[in-house]
Parts: sequence; structure tokens; C-alpha cells
Amino acid sequence: MGELIRVELDGSLADRYVMVDPDEMDVGFFEDLESQRFKLILDALGRVIKGGDLPGGIDRAGLRRLKPADMQSLIQGVSRAWQVSKSRTQGVY
Repeated sequence: MGELIRVELDGSLADRYVMVDPDEMDVGFFEDLESQRFKLILDALGRVIKGGDLPGGIDRAGLRRLKPADMQSLIQGVSRAWQVSKSRTQGVY
């Protein structure tokens, strides 16, 4: 596990955060997010989220309880972590 990135969430999950392991973010992760199949999306998020304060928790059961707007906010936030990770590896902060 690499250095975790704290992701402050926006939208319906404003004032919440998740801790993301950028080492788990590979092409398969993004493919699963874009699949429009909730099982794959939940699996992908479960691989990268290692902590946080989501209302129902960060486990699969907690993710399943999110409302659609919450899920959208979570996916957008977690996807932003890839940009942060990419910047770190290129020496740009």
C-alpha cells in the first residue's frame, strides 16, 4: 500500500472525506467505474478506499447505502485522487 491521499468530497457529500490508495488505481479501476454496473463500481471503490467518514461507513454495505447523488460525488472525488497522485509522481504539487 502506498501513501494514502485524503480526498475532500464535494456535492452531497461536502464536509466528508475518504482516504484513497493511489497504487490501487489502475486502468482496470477506471474501466470498472465506467462500466455502469454497480457491482463492478462497488468492487473498484472498495479496492481504493482505505478510510474515511462516509455516513454509512466505507465497507461494501456502507457504499451500497449511498444515494445516487452521494455515489456520484464519491466517484468524482476518488477520480480526482488520480490527478493528485499523477502530479506527485511528476514532481508537481
